[in-house]
Order: sequence, then structure tokens, then C-alpha cells
Amino acid sequence: MALTGSGGKQAISKSIVNPGQTSIFKKSPAVAPTKAPSPGVAQPRMTSTAPPSTGPSYTPGYDGPAAPAMAAPGPAAPPPMTDVDWFNKDSVFRNAATVASNDLVDQLAQLLFQRNQGFQAVDNQRRDWGQARDRDIENIGEDFAARGLSSSGLYKQGYDDMMSEYERRNSDINQGESQLIQQLGARDSLAGGIDRGALIGDNYNALAQIYGLLGQQGVSAGNAYAGRIQGLRGESAGRANQDLIKTLGW
Repeated sequence: MALTGSGGKQAISKSIVNPGQTSIFKKSPAVAPTKAPSPGVAQPRMTSTAPPSTGPSYTPGYDGPAAPAMAAPGPAAPPPMTDVDWFNKDSVFRNAATVASNDLVDQLAQLLFQRNQGFQAVDNQRRDWGQARDRDIENIGEDFAARGLSSSGLYKQGYDDMMSEYERRNSDINQGESQLIQQLGARDSLAGGIDRGALIGDNYNALAQIYGLLGQQGVSAGNAYAGRIQGLRGESAGRANQDLIKTLGW
């Protein structure tokens, strides 16, 4: 749309050109040309005006400030209580178990004494058997010689019958010894006696090594002792509170 008239021209002039300007474009101020440095003339050294750094300083080969030391770990939690811990704390159980242990020691010692006596009896029987046989061999020879029958069939028959009887007696002695071993153990086992200290505590393998050397009667005594201890443990568990029973898994 065209605007006409002097009024319109003045409005456009006022909206574009400020007073004192002859153009709508502002001229940049004049800049003096930079002179090239003259050869042979030292120039002033430029210095930095930046403020000094306040951060950490670094040196070659240095990886940085050391990490702070780790705090020492706190005390370890105590291990959970076991059934053995409880039994050791139960004085009633400890006293009863000591009585049972002493009874077992006395019983095993008695079995050991009986076994030693039994082997002594076997030795005496063998001694008497040997002496009697030698004496009878000598007597039967003299008897038949006195009658002039040393080379007779009667002498041989009498001698053979006598030796068969002694073999039967010797077999009886051997059978008695075998029964003694079965009931009370071998001759040389536990020669040093009963180790009372080995029967204290929960080392049932060591216990079995002791009463197992005393034959069937020793095993029977050991099993009775183990059953007695098991019963005492059941009574001890009955004295524990519910929290402890849950902890121990009873």
C-alpha cells in the first residue's frame, strides 16, 4: 500500500532514523592499524593475569591423593549355640553324665579283671594238662615194660586211648579260651588298664575302642552307657527354653 503526502513521509522518517543520524546503519568506530614489530626490537613479555588455581596440584608419576584408610571391621558375631554348648552349661546333665561315666569305668574294669582271671585259669589248665599227660605217658610205659609188653599191641592200644583222651581235654581247654575271648576280648588288649579320661566327653569312637576290646560283655556295657547318656540328654533338652529349642533344631 503506498503512502502519499508530506505527513506520511515524515512518519516513515521518524520511525527509521533517530535524531542526529543521517543513515539507518550505525557506523563502526575507526580502529587504528596495527604496526608490525620492527626487526631487532625486543617486545614486552606478556604475563597472565588469571588468579592462581586453588585445586590439588599434581606431579609427574603421581596418581593423585591417597584414598582414605578403610575403617577396621567390627567384632565378629558369636557363633550360634550348639547342643554340646547347652549340655556343657547344664550342670544337672554334667553331674549325671559323670556318674554314668564312672559307673562305666567301674564296670569295664570289672570285666577286665574277670578276663584276666579267665586267662589265668586257662593257663593253669594247660599247665596241669601238660604235666598230667607227661606223667601218664611215663607211667603207662613203665607199667607195660614191667610186664614185658612194651612191644605188644596192648601197649599201643592203651597209649593211643590215653592220648585221645588228652586231646579231648586239650580241645575243651581251647574251646573255653575261645569263649572267653568272645565274651571278654583278646588276651593282650587293654593290658594297661582302663583309661578313665578317654571315657569322658563326646568322643564315642574312643569309647568304642575301649569297650570293644572287652568282647560282647564290653560292647553291651558300652551300649548301655550310650543309651543312658542319650536319656540324660533328652532330660536336659526338656529343661531348655523354647527359643533355645528352636535354635538347636530339637
